[in-house]
Amino acid sequence: MFEGVLQRVLQAVFGGGSSIDIKAAQDGLQSVDRAFREGRSLNNFYRGFVTPPGGGAEVLDMDTYCTLAGITIPAGYRHLQFSSRTHRMYPSVSFLTQLSVSALTPDLLFEFLVWSGTEGFPAVEFGTHGDAAAFNTGRAGFPHLLGVTDLLPADCNTARHLYTIKVSRSMSELWIDENIVAVCLHDLPEAIPDWDNNPPYALGSSEIVIAGGSLRVGVILDNNGDTALLPLNIFHGRIGLTDGDPTPPRQYPLYTESTATEWKGLATAIAVTSHPVPVWGYPRKTLVFQANAAGNLDIQVYSGGGWRSWVPGGITLVANQFEVYNLNGEVPIARCIYTPVGADTITLAEWYLS
Repeated sequence: MFEGVLQRVLQAVFGGGSSIDIKAAQDGLQSVDRAFREGRSLNNFYRGFVTPPGGGAEVLDMDTYCTLAGITIPAGYRHLQFSSRTHRMYPSVSFLTQLSVSALTPDLLFEFLVWSGTEGFPAVEFGTHGDAAAFNTGRAGFPHLLGVTDLLPADCNTARHLYTIKVSRSMSELWIDENIVAVCLHDLPEAIPDWDNNPPYALGSSEIVIAGGSLRVGVILDNNGDTALLPLNIFHGRIGLTDGDPTPPRQYPLYTESTATEWKGLATAIAVTSHPVPVWGYPRKTLVFQANAAGNLDIQVYSGGGWRSWVPGGITLVANQFEVYNLNGEVPIARCIYTPVGADTITLAEWYLS
């Protein structure tokens, strides 16, 4: 109601075209759904290019290539890309879509990207090429690819899922259906090993510094000349873009390394090693742990090309005692090695980062 009153006042003062100018100046990714209802052009919110059969580049008319069915490259065209007109601080962008991860379409490539608005290079990418999917943090000539093919939903080719890229000050994350699938640390002078295609999440690092305050989001769809359709309906909230937190709080349950076995509720009589947790850039790093038998908990950090015990000799655990340990120090990743005295069940094992 208030908006309607405001528009009538402005129309009276500035003329009949004022309301259209106001709408065109709004941030499109939050307003696309309304734009569809009001018949507004998607070109107000996105800009891009398409490669015609003869080569070169044509300015992309979003209203032609983006429909309720999805984003289409017509036969003979090879490349389509578009990006938001607005920039975001530490963006979080979500896409509700169906992937094409198949050896039957080796020449179909599409990527979701977060671009640097100042230098124009892709800063963070998630995409597929044929039967492989990867999460990339870097830029042309300096990519760092983390394979995530084995971490995709089993029905990713037939059902829509929510794919989210989150960029913070110290890392980029790929989420699928609200679960972390891949993490790449930024601006890390010393590289860590890659946990490629490994559950519960892929993990790696890049020396690239990402300017989190000047980023925009986009899509690239590429093929070999045949008609290609990406079932990404950019109306009705299928794309969402918001500002994010430079240091977003996280809660990481511990898992056995490179498995989907969570430690909470795990019965074990032998030593187990956890999957590494990315702690880079977090001032506060708190581990909570409890087990129903005595044992030893060795907290390790990756430094100098290998794992080092943070507490010499580890922490001696008392049966059923709730342990809280604060890790003070700037380290990239941490893991735990738990050695029970005998048969035991872990009742709690989590990191809290903020």
